[in-house]
Amino acid sequence: MCCDFQDKLRKIFSENPQKILTNKEKEDTIDIVHCTTARGDDFMAFSIRLTEQEKKLAESYAKLHSVSVGEAFKNALFEKIEDEYDLSVFEEAHREYVASGKESRPIDKLWEELDI
Repeated sequence: MCCDFQDKLRKIFSENPQKILTNKEKEDTIDIVHCTTARGDDFMAFSIRLTEQEKKLAESYAKLHSVSVGEAFKNALFEKIEDEYDLSVFEEAHREYVASGKESRPIDKLWEELDI
């Protein structure tokens, strides 16, 4: 996925997460994604407005990976959530490691100790 596209989305939602589109903005966007996912009896549907250029990029990406546009967005969302979770786990483990006073050492020293 294009970095400019992700940056644009981040900027839009960080500035105004509940933005209401003006008539001019509605003319410049196309409501292309209607996805429905199910977890048992729990359903969630959503809609995303994209410009024509963003729509083409999303469709091209989905086609390249042989998935629907909805599945591509769903995959991207859960990959992003997983990445952020992994980063938070790493940061916590690193803080604990630093607080413990332990120090890293060259791999050569470990090999020496293990007589490898």
